[in-house]
Amino acid sequence: MYHLARKVAADHYQKSLRTPTPNLEPEQLQAVPDHGPHAAQQAEHQDNLSLMQQALERLPTQERELLLLHRYQHVPHEELARLHNCSTGAMKVRVHRALQNLREAFFRLAKPFPKGEPAS
Repeated sequence: MYHLARKVAADHYQKSLRTPTPNLEPEQLQAVPDHGPHAAQQAEHQDNLSLMQQALERLPTQERELLLLHRYQHVPHEELARLHNCSTGAMKVRVHRALQNLREAFFRLAKPFPKGEPAS
């Protein structure tokens, strides 16, 4: 998990190095249009990331590892199958089921609860 966060931070840093920063005076800054996401979109994105992290933590360890390796580390099905001593087809099924379980956990967490009903 920390490896993934480290890679994301490194990618962000590299991207920021490639983006030139204009030298503008404070008066000129108001004339520059803001094409970035609005605060509400950023907040929603952060909420979704938090929910995804919580959903990922709720998965069984093996499913979580498969998803992290396949989706975030881009380890192919064939390599995962070799590591787990199973066929490629069986590994595809395992990854697909883990993704389904992650999706279900995410939407369970994202679903608003009626008053008085506790979240599970």
